[in-house]
Amino acid sequence: GNFKEGISTISHSTPDPIAAPEPPEPRAGSILPELQKAQQIVDIKGVLLTKSQIDESVMFLLNKQAMDQMHFVNCGLHDKDLHVLGTAVRKSPANPVVLNFSFNPLTVNCVDDLLALAKDKPSIEAILLQGTHLGDEGIQKLVDGLLKQHREKFNKDGDVAEATITSSDSVDFDNVKELHELDLTKSGIGDKGVKALCTLIRSDMAIDTLNLSLNKGITLEGWKELSQAIQKTRHLETLTLDHNHIGNEGIEELTKGLFENTSILALDLNNIGITDQGGKFIIELLKRNTSILEINLAG
Repeated sequence: GNFKEGISTISHSTPDPIAAPEPPEPRAGSILPELQKAQQIVDIKGVLLTKSQIDESVMFLLNKQAMDQMHFVNCGLHDKDLHVLGTAVRKSPANPVVLNFSFNPLTVNCVDDLLALAKDKPSIEAILLQGTHLGDEGIQKLVDGLLKQHREKFNKDGDVAEATITSSDSVDFDNVKELHELDLTKSGIGDKGVKALCTLIRSDMAIDTLNLSLNKGITLEGWKELSQAIQKTRHLETLTLDHNHIGNEGIEELTKGLFENTSILALDLNNIGITDQGGKFIIELLKRNTSILEINLAG
């Protein structure tokens, strides 16, 4: 019989495959009407922005009083463009919650600007970087910077940050604004990048949502690292690993790490190359772990 049958926590509807969008199209003239469409959201998608349109966006952002979300998705943005847009947001009165720079050819060289945004705008809870070219080097730099900011924040608040890494009992993390979600789908991550992310997962920084879909450079070694980190995490609630080369051996490792975990509520494992053998490990996981509410499993 099929291992997916009769298990209520497993959904196996076929998900939409994560496809890269069509290349961005040029748009003649002013981009201002697009920028002004919504009051709290800046949403530019699929437009190949010119230098003058980026300048226009910078002026608009500098004066933006309030903004919950900023999406510049698939706009052909390079690191230098993110630098000027990010600087404008940092100088603006707005306190964004979501930053989305997905599907732009951004590299390790944009990380300093992302970190500066996270530092100057602690309102930011989610950074979405699908389909970028950060790679292992970029991920390592991002993680190092986020953890450094995290430690500085707690030192400044009168707590010894090193102690908080091992015990959060004395610190009220709920009242500290900090990043919660990272979407690193298809961003060129391999085992080194996973290793860096594991230090983030193990830390007391409250990353509760992590998407690592479509990072096919991650091997069994990377999944073993992640499994060990998952055993230690107390904050991670949603882990998405769709369309990765995990396989039966990888899922055996990951489920081991999840046996004792009590924080993870949702697990996305669509199209990860497992057979019924791998399915048995998931069934065993569901017998042992009663805190997982949802597993998505297709393909």
